[in-house]
Amino acid sequence: LTHWGPCMGAGVGIAQGMSHKVKDRVITAFIGDSTFFHAGLQPIMNAVYQDANVLLIVLDNSWVAMTGHQPTPGTPMDLDGNPTERNLSIVELLRAMGVKHLRLVDPYQPKEMIQAIQDALEQPGFKVLVAQQECARQVERRQRRHPSPVRSYYQIEPERCQKCDICFLQFGCPAIATRTEGAETIYYIDEGRCTGCGACKHLCPNSAILTAEVNVHLAEAR
Repeated sequence: LTHWGPCMGAGVGIAQGMSHKVKDRVITAFIGDSTFFHAGLQPIMNAVYQDANVLLIVLDNSWVAMTGHQPTPGTPMDLDGNPTERNLSIVELLRAMGVKHLRLVDPYQPKEMIQAIQDALEQPGFKVLVAQQECARQVERRQRRHPSPVRSYYQIEPERCQKCDICFLQFGCPAIATRTEGAETIYYIDEGRCTGCGACKHLCPNSAILTAEVNVHLAEAR
């Protein structure tokens, strides 16, 4: 298995070039949704035509997060923030270009995401996974402007936590931290940094991360 990074769209073309020389490995490439639209369509078309032994993972977060969260052609709202039905579907575009092994996956479901990658690697030729979830920063900003009456909170149950470090070190979520209480290290979720994606809960092998839904208005009234 050989990996190749985004390189602003060049990764797809380089990956398929490598696949013609490296016959015994699957080349994997990554591309963001905004780069997909402005520089990725042409090399993807050629990869489909050549049936290159490449796994392409499209990271679709609906925004140009790299340069300030401008909308992409796939964002369901315009520059003024108004909803639009003119947005393009990456999945439908890939299907129209002839991608046969194509799957839409949720990166907030890490176990299913890992399984989808493993399944794709066993397929010959060109295959694409579209990892689709809106940018957490944009979701957070929208919730501040239009707060929902019900909010989900995630917390680590100390009695269930086995300190396996999967959430803390391997997953590396910045909202998961540790503190010392006496001689014991406690793992906890910093509510101020948590975006509420829930990926950690699905990843925990010990069911130690719990969810609580709170009606914000009722809580404030009390």
